[in-house]
Amino acid sequence: MDETGQASLYFESPALSGERLPRKLPNTPLLSRLSETLGIFSTTDVGAEADLRPLFEAYLQRRQVQSLLVVPIVYGANLHGWLLLMNETERRYTPPEIELARTVTNQAGIAVQNARLFVETRSLKDALEKRVEERTAELSREHQNSQTLLRIIMELSTSLDIEQVLMRTLTVLNESLGCEQSVILLATRDRQYQAGMTLAGEGSNWRAEKEISRWVVRRRSPALVDDIRSDTRWKFAEGTTFNYRSLVAVPLVLGEDTLGSLILIHRQEAFFTLDQVGLMEATARQIGIALNNAELFTLIRDQAEDLGAMLREQQVEAKIGRAHV
Repeated sequence: MDETGQASLYFESPALSGERLPRKLPNTPLLSRLSETLGIFSTTDVGAEADLRPLFEAYLQRRQVQSLLVVPIVYGANLHGWLLLMNETERRYTPPEIELARTVTNQAGIAVQNARLFVETRSLKDALEKRVEERTAELSREHQNSQTLLRIIMELSTSLDIEQVLMRTLTVLNESLGCEQSVILLATRDRQYQAGMTLAGEGSNWRAEKEISRWVVRRRSPALVDDIRSDTRWKFAEGTTFNYRSLVAVPLVLGEDTLGSLILIHRQEAFFTLDQVGLMEATARQIGIALNNAELFTLIRDQAEDLGAMLREQQVEAKIGRAHV
């Protein structure tokens, strides 16, 4: 019997030829009543029992059953089903026979309960093992992402030559995430930095990639693309072809400013995953800081050179003035 109270035939001996088990049995008033009382039922004429009529017509009549003993299979307060003892002749079951049947069903109830506990325990074990595997993989990805971000931070802090450090950063991303091309598009300078294969930008002056970059810059949010050919967020010029399929782009954000975008590309569809976006956003923040530091360094250097030139001019003028005196 299942949780809804639906009874099913799981085993019979001798088996009826051509019968496929398990087989659902009709709702029967007698079984419904016995499920509440957990009592025993016995009759010498199943055809005369009105409460047995649905079961008689669907099951007992075909087997020419005359006498029937129904004993519940119980463990504690849990009803697992019934044992049906059937006879083709009129027979009244004796108390010792009923007691023997009850002993058998008690043992069957224990066996069924043990089997269910075993299935539940095994399911719990499988679920725990799966969760452990998932968590282990998750921790491995987090560790890999942390190591990748650490490498990127080190690369970005080793030099103020922005082109050199950006190229090394893109190379680290290619190696760590397995992307085939990585690109940085700067909005203010209209410049591109790329590493890896040449899949994007070739012969198109970066028109499609710039459109994607403007989209993430305007929204200051990432874009994860499984197939660039079928993505409807952008309308590219008619005849635009792509040498790649999947793409992920994040904005380069520094405070209130958005400097451009970081884009990773691969020829395989749905190559990038959502958990990689977090690493890219962290990388983009570090790139934004590096770009800002490089601009500050350039500004300070230019100002220092201008001040040095002014100082030299003043020194020359002073020497000339003393010479005239």
